[in-house]
Amino acid sequence: MDAPAEESGASLLGRTLAYANKIFDLPRQLEALPDHRQKPEIPAEVFAKSLLLLWICRLPSFNALEALGRQGWGRRFLRHSMPSADQLGRHAAMLDVPGLRGVLGGMYTRLSRNKVLLPLRGHRLAAVDAHEINSSYKRCCPDCQTRQITVKGQTRTQYYHRAAVFQLIGPGFRLLLDFELLGPHEDEGAAALRLLQRVLDTHPRCFDILLGDGLYPTPQRTTGQGGANDGVGLANHPSCRRSPCCHRGSVWT
Repeated sequence: MDAPAEESGASLLGRTLAYANKIFDLPRQLEALPDHRQKPEIPAEVFAKSLLLLWICRLPSFNALEALGRQGWGRRFLRHSMPSADQLGRHAAMLDVPGLRGVLGGMYTRLSRNKVLLPLRGHRLAAVDAHEINSSYKRCCPDCQTRQITVKGQTRTQYYHRAAVFQLIGPGFRLLLDFELLGPHEDEGAAALRLLQRVLDTHPRCFDILLGDGLYPTPQRTTGQGGANDGVGLANHPSCRRSPCCHRGSVWT
């Protein structure tokens, strides 16, 4: 990358972090996440901020983030040297997920108050879909899903993770509000139902229309707190070929 491109990227990153600090007070919220380690040598907020940089810059791995850290990248924002890839991986496994969901919920509340999350043609839209997060032939955990892959004539077991993602959609914005990991041998629909129920419990009026793909044909009603807002969970059935959307308790296929 040439010097002008590097300067442009650094300037854009700086503006993004400044916006996150001014509008969402994001660094302070990350610093407030609980740390369950005993006698930690590196403050927990350093890891949370490092993972934020990884996501904002769309870096492919912890190793890529560590390599940039060796060049002094991110030190000003972290107020600390960049942790190693192994340290980042270990801490990522211990992150307080409910706390992170709370941070996303706070961002949703702020953007709603600032009139950023505008409806599309009078309706607030949301979408749920599953995405593969990572895969490996060597590393695995008890929550991994598995599949058999043929490589150069040899069948190998590949370990991977998928997550059902809930995203708000509107004119000029996309906001990831929540997600749910798929367990071992679990289908996409089961995780999506848990995800939708939690979203309706915590943000009962965040959407009017829910969009899903052909893996969600069978409606099951899920109700928000106090029944204030009804939605529809969509069960998995791979034989369906039509994409439904649900609209406050009803489903159209």
